[in-house]
Amino acid sequence: MVGAQQLLDVVAHNLANVSTNGYKREGVVFSDGFTRLLNAADGREIGSLGSGTTMKGQYTVHEVGSLTTTGNPLDVAIQAKRGMFAVQTDNGTRYTRNGAFTLNSDRELVAKSGLPVLDDRESSIILPTGKIEISISGAVSVDGELVANIGIFDGAVQKVGNGLYFGQGMQLVDEPNLQSGMIEGSNVNAIEEMIHMIQLNRIYEMAQKAAQGHDDMTQRLIQSLEGR
Repeated sequence: MVGAQQLLDVVAHNLANVSTNGYKREGVVFSDGFTRLLNAADGREIGSLGSGTTMKGQYTVHEVGSLTTTGNPLDVAIQAKRGMFAVQTDNGTRYTRNGAFTLNSDRELVAKSGLPVLDDRESSIILPTGKIEISISGAVSVDGELVANIGIFDGAVQKVGNGLYFGQGMQLVDEPNLQSGMIEGSNVNAIEEMIHMIQLNRIYEMAQKAAQGHDDMTQRLIQSLEGR
């Protein structure tokens, strides 16, 4: 029941982010709990009895999400499985797959949250007025003149919330595969997650009934012993 509830929490979180740009769904790893060896009265081993599963940890599935055309030249989607945009936060550089960008009042390229987007040298990007174009390699041009290169980095990352990741050993991707005018959506399949949730609810109910049945049997055994 505990394992089903833990997995159900993860599935519910995935469903809550089915419309979040760049969201990567979570999975759970379980391992067998303590196993007790069963012995006969004469000491012979007759088998083992497991105590159920225990949650070992969570992991992130880094599959590319669905791509949606927006027509906005500032929107950028990463079409490869690996690689992330870098943004500047109060706690240092963080990373994201959400390429819904805009310009602030200083014509600085920023994420929707207002965090500055960083170039390949981890500096902010200031764009002059004019026609903005972003190439497949991340080159940002204004009226045909190269202004900056959007930095795409890869390495070991860990979610920190709000669509951001903390990275370790991050390296610049030499040949990023970007698409301007598109947004990467969540890689959560809502139908699959809903089916998973229904299955987990049934598993929880079955385990609950089994526990109640065991309690009833134990109670009847105690009552029968009290009458002796």
